[in-house]
Amino acid sequence: AVETNTFGANKIVMAEAEMLERVYENNVTAAKIARAACDRFETPDRPRYVVGSVGPGTKIVSLGMTDWDTMLDSYAEQMRGLVAGGVDVILIETQQDILAIKCAIAAANVAFKELGRRVPIMVQASFDQDNGQQMLTGTDPSALVATFVPFSEVDVLGINCAFGPNEMTETVRTICQSWPRLVSALPNAGLPIMVDGKSHFPMNPADFTKGMMRFVTEFGVNIVGGCCGTMPEHLRALCEELRLSARLSSVERRMSKEVSSTIENPSSTI
Repeated sequence: AVETNTFGANKIVMAEAEMLERVYENNVTAAKIARAACDRFETPDRPRYVVGSVGPGTKIVSLGMTDWDTMLDSYAEQMRGLVAGGVDVILIETQQDILAIKCAIAAANVAFKELGRRVPIMVQASFDQDNGQQMLTGTDPSALVATFVPFSEVDVLGINCAFGPNEMTETVRTICQSWPRLVSALPNAGLPIMVDGKSHFPMNPADFTKGMMRFVTEFGVNIVGGCCGTMPEHLRALCEELRLSARLSSVERRMSKEVSSTIENPSSTI
């Protein structure tokens, strides 16, 4: 999948850059660019998907930095552009406030109705407080799940950003145990440290992949990837390990069937 470069392309944020009138245009164009990138690598047996990125913006509605109607209008214009541009999925990501998430979902529904086209919705929260256990506004993983279970249009719930896989383990475990639909996890490559005066993410591809594979094999996470500090090398290593795991699982299933057949029909081995 390829995400659109539209993390901050809503009306509130783009107004700060004096680009308010170009919100729709930016999102349509970004979706088309991502689609063109996907088309270069898509094959009949390996489809590639465009994921429309919708970030939290610069105002937190629960803290009174803006109001619901303003945020709804801001997100709705972004959603219109992404859907019109042809995204396959809406990703409401790096969210710090459950009220903002509700607002973004409402905005997506507005765009879907207006354009006569509905796509799946993914929601990813950033648990960057209390060592990965709370969102900025205080919500814990259990409360996040309980809040959005009734929202049937949310197909995927998960986490991104904040910390590395190790620190996010218990939050991901909790979501996997409670959420009835698909789960995603796209953490950072560890916590940034300063090296020679520059921010550096310390997790190498091998360590990052090891942490991510635990999410997949032990917790059952369905969608994985990387956020801040993850480079092509990190994702390449993760993809290779996922392919290896899939092949091993296929072999194990085949062997299990053969063993079961042998137990049920012992004479067939003679």
